[in-house]
Amino acid sequence: MRSLIRLAGLLRPYWRPILQSLLVGVLVSLLALPGPYITKLLVDEVYPRQDVPLLHFVLLSGAAVTLCLGFIQALAAHFGQRVGALLSLDYQMRLFAHVQGLDFAFFDTRETGELLSRFEDMHSSLGQVIGMFSAAALNTLQLLVFPAILFWLSWPLALLSLLILPLDTALALVTRRVYGRLSQAIAVCRARLSAEAYETLAAVRTVQSLGLEGAMLQRLRTRFLEVAGLQVHASLVQNLAAGAATLLRAGGSLAFSYYGWLSVLEGRLSMGTFMAFSGYAAYLYGPLQSLIALVPQIEVARVHAQRFLEIYDRRPAIRDAPGAIAVTRARGEIEFRGVWFGYGDRPVLCGIDLRIPPGARVALVGRSGAGKSTLVKLIPRFYDPARGAVLLDGVDVRQLRLASLRRQVGFAMQGSALFRGTIRDNLCFGQPVTAAELEAAARAACVHACIAALPQGYDTAVGEGGCTLSEGQRQRLALARVLLLDAPVLILDEPAAALDPESEAELRRALQTACAGRTTVLIAHRRETIEAAELIVVLDAGRAVESGTHAQLQRCGGLYARMFGAAA
Repeated sequence: MRSLIRLAGLLRPYWRPILQSLLVGVLVSLLALPGPYITKLLVDEVYPRQDVPLLHFVLLSGAAVTLCLGFIQALAAHFGQRVGALLSLDYQMRLFAHVQGLDFAFFDTRETGELLSRFEDMHSSLGQVIGMFSAAALNTLQLLVFPAILFWLSWPLALLSLLILPLDTALALVTRRVYGRLSQAIAVCRARLSAEAYETLAAVRTVQSLGLEGAMLQRLRTRFLEVAGLQVHASLVQNLAAGAATLLRAGGSLAFSYYGWLSVLEGRLSMGTFMAFSGYAAYLYGPLQSLIALVPQIEVARVHAQRFLEIYDRRPAIRDAPGAIAVTRARGEIEFRGVWFGYGDRPVLCGIDLRIPPGARVALVGRSGAGKSTLVKLIPRFYDPARGAVLLDGVDVRQLRLASLRRQVGFAMQGSALFRGTIRDNLCFGQPVTAAELEAAARAACVHACIAALPQGYDTAVGEGGCTLSEGQRQRLALARVLLLDAPVLILDEPAAALDPESEAELRRALQTACAGRTTVLIAHRRETIEAAELIVVLDAGRAVESGTHAQLQRCGGLYARMFGAAA
């Protein structure tokens, strides 16, 4: 229940509309009170006395109450939907902003589809908590009011009708425990299903090219069957509990009905009083049934709340330190001092010492898995080193405000995503960029000619993930997007990948201009791209084993010379 209490605390800013909805619900309950008593008046007063004026008064009063009740019920529904819509919008945005701020290490271990299921958990849990809170408050109020009315009408009948309350309570407690375990299992299986379905759809082109449709469908079918099986078990528990509760209430109704009819036949109770009592007893059993029906809902909401709060309460591992300072415009000096880093128990970087002067152009080379991409991700603090420090202009990057640090670093990583929209949208993202600046960045990335050849130019739609463009075009657009940021530090991860030799040569010439005055770190495997660097650093098994210019490293005859061929 702790998670539900925690979730209820999040609703505090919305106490006014929630209270409005609750008060309207109370008014609905109060307007329902006269109904059975009107029946008593008709049977005990109007009919025996043939009192027509009283008949008119009773019927008109009942009609007025019914009209008011209908209007108030519509108002209550409006208030409830309004609160739900406000909460859903607010917390969807809050959760999305929170997830966007989490660190790379979090996303390394999470599947996108599973994360999307947490948004469903949030939506379900908040809506359920509001509904359950209102239902519990109103039904509890009715359980306090109606027994008093029943005792006022006939205390022996009231005692008989209330005998089932302890039994109903015991049944609810047993059901809650069983249903809770099933709800947890269902939530986990649904998240797994969501993750696998998203993964399959995201890679649908690969699935079709390899002819894996049948295998993927079978894998999803297994997940669907797993979820369906658990839902059937949960439904069985819920329906058995509902059936047992119905039997209990039927037993209670039979007991007070038998005693009531005997009392009517023996003249100890009027027919109107007994009919009114039966009506109020139905009002008693209705709230009781609603409260028992809340038991499985509470368990479902508790599970959804736990899963939502697990993400919502998670603090990013990478965040601003107390007293962090902002950077306006960095000079671009980068230094790695004894940097160690690993993913879990697997070491990736081992004692890296490296200094990159401001405005220098440095190439990182090495075999796949040597740690090149990991090393550059430490500069904008996508990760923090386990030991050692990364410095920008002599200041540990952990002492800089994260947002201002990342504005200093333009990072074009491999597989940079393009988003649904136009080419212009993907390059600008709402920034105040002039047409000349946009074209200059596109020319520097060797993609302007490709864009100009498209029917709609920069207003051409690229499709989800840039699916309407070639791999090379997507990579060059990602590079142009980084150049538009005008950051003093550029990190380019394989900028020439997926380019033909002619385009690569054009890109190298363009980078000479684009990288002027900026500290540039290139991760590259092509010799022509590497040769132009002022400093080449060779990584092997997480260590910087060589550094120097192309000519110097060739003469050394080490790993670099073996990778790219020793000088003649």
